[in-house]
Amino acid sequence: MEKSNLTCPLYVGFEYEGKKVQEIELLRSNGVAEKVFTEKLPDKSYSWMANVLTIAVKEIAGKPIGMPAREEHLKTRGFTVPKAILAITLADVNSLMIEIHRRVWQNLIPKQECICKYCGTKMLIDIDLEKFKLSDEDEQKLGQDFSELVCDLDFGWEFQALGQKDNQKYKEYEGVVFNRFIFRPPTLGDAIRHEKYSDDTIMFWRRVALDCLIRIEAVNGDAVTQELPVEIARFIGLNLFEKYIDSADLRKVRTILREELPQIPYYYEDECINTRCKRMTPVTMEAPNFFSE
Repeated sequence: MEKSNLTCPLYVGFEYEGKKVQEIELLRSNGVAEKVFTEKLPDKSYSWMANVLTIAVKEIAGKPIGMPAREEHLKTRGFTVPKAILAITLADVNSLMIEIHRRVWQNLIPKQECICKYCGTKMLIDIDLEKFKLSDEDEQKLGQDFSELVCDLDFGWEFQALGQKDNQKYKEYEGVVFNRFIFRPPTLGDAIRHEKYSDDTIMFWRRVALDCLIRIEAVNGDAVTQELPVEIARFIGLNLFEKYIDSADLRKVRTILREELPQIPYYYEDECINTRCKRMTPVTMEAPNFFSE
């Protein structure tokens, strides 16, 4: 890939101020970019990604992003992350981190240790970011409408009135099993809002899921038989996932939010150097090695 190609596709895309954004143009890196790229924030990985994108992205929906941020950084040693950056889906953010690294930083991550998953051989290799590509499965998803992520639950949520005052107000939902949750795609803004929980994967994704939940339905075959106002779930809060949803359904929710959207995986397969093995083994890019000096 030539360094001059600075336009990156967004495999999911998003709407911002009424405009559909499906690609992003990058700025070439300079001294400010180098400083921001390498100045990682302990325990705030998503905030750091927001900083990287703000400095690297030229514009979104016709509004300049990177140059004003670089000018602000020169004057104040800081800058404000625009709302447009926070609106990018988390899946596209993950892909953009690879794109920024290989288009305006470097293609190779030198001298990385990798262990063959078959024979255990330790290899010291240069990771080639040009080999990071969408999976065949994700390629098949391109062009779909990702505005809603539908999660059909195996066990569902049998609704019970929350208290005596609620019995009449919610009587029509009493005993109904709601077996479909519908989410909007998680954004970088969602991740930053809950990043203090990011070390606890389960709690992090429960909080993100609650923010992204847009519809709750009872479904019989292809027919939606009843819809529960989503504000009820907001009122219940995290107890919805901690008390009322089966763990198998919780795993389905996390899988939908994390894996349904197309994104570049942080690994590729390469041949093991052990001549007795020579099998194709995963070569993984570890996040702490992004934008290393």
